[in-house]
Amino acid sequence: MVWPNSEKITLQDQHSLSALIVVDVQNDFIHGTLAMKDCPAKQDGGAVIPVINHLLKTVPFHVVVYTQDWHPKDHISFYENLQLRQDLVSCESKVCATTAKLYDTVKFKKPMGEQTLWPAHCIQNTSGAQLHEALSIADNSIFILKGDNPTIDSYSGFWSNQRQTKTDLDKKLKERNIRNVYVCGLALDFCVAATASHSLELNYQTFIIEDACRCADELVMKIKVEELKKDGCEFIQADMVEPLVRGFQIPNV
Repeated sequence: MVWPNSEKITLQDQHSLSALIVVDVQNDFIHGTLAMKDCPAKQDGGAVIPVINHLLKTVPFHVVVYTQDWHPKDHISFYENLQLRQDLVSCESKVCATTAKLYDTVKFKKPMGEQTLWPAHCIQNTSGAQLHEALSIADNSIFILKGDNPTIDSYSGFWSNQRQTKTDLDKKLKERNIRNVYVCGLALDFCVAATASHSLELNYQTFIIEDACRCADELVMKIKVEELKKDGCEFIQADMVEPLVRGFQIPNV
């Protein structure tokens, strides 16, 4: 195994408790309407499943969290729904409502903020929103449904994109005295990155398990990775997780 090029990675104390957050390993991101293989990076979202399953089998996490996009049919992020909100697109938007295309970013007046226009995906109570059947589900796990408000998008498992709403994930982790958070899943450049960023803000020691993630756009991913590293996020490989969770100190090599 190859350890990160830092002086050392040490858990905050030997008895710190660790959570694994499995982000959006859902059917639509693997073989559905927003499949990773159809995104610019052309990666196989399903490739994360055996890596995550091995972690669940071998690493003694105190708790495992599964996040899911859980969108209503009229969700603001769906390109197909832009016609419902044309009058809410701001005049400051670089792309106007009448010419916007799939994957463009528009700026809404209400709620104020930029929004990428995605194909409809992970609609509530559909097979596309379900976790992939091959993904192992840990006992006593936490499930976080996000993006369930029609007018608010949410990449992160903690907050919505514009911070209008907060899930109860932080509360549930603190109830369990979690101090170390390991993040994996789909996609590294969007929902994984957003979840890790908010985890850092909430003062969790935060790790992204790189080989248990896939990205949608490699250029976006590089930017996000650099931002997260500057903020203190550690990027590690799956074979490094168990010794960290067990409280070992990892020397620089």
